[in-house]
Amino acid sequence: PKLMPMQETMMAELRETSAASFDRTYIAQQRRAHDMALALHSGYARDGGSDPLRQVAQAAVPVVEEHIRELRTMP
Repeated sequence: PKLMPMQETMMAELRETSAASFDRTYIAQQRRAHDMALALHSGYARDGGSDPLRQVAQAAVPVVEEHIRELRTMP
């Protein structure tokens, strides 16, 4: 599969970052990506037009929220 433009930008940013700041950059990217995923799943869980997909989104929300909590503990 082809990466979306945002993912291409994130990969380029990682390629260009120094080894010393790689982890910090990666974690910051993951925080942004998880925030976006939470907004997507929460929105579909609330307003989605397909019952089965809405159920999947509802199940995904707490998983993404847990990932965000874990990311917040990282430097």
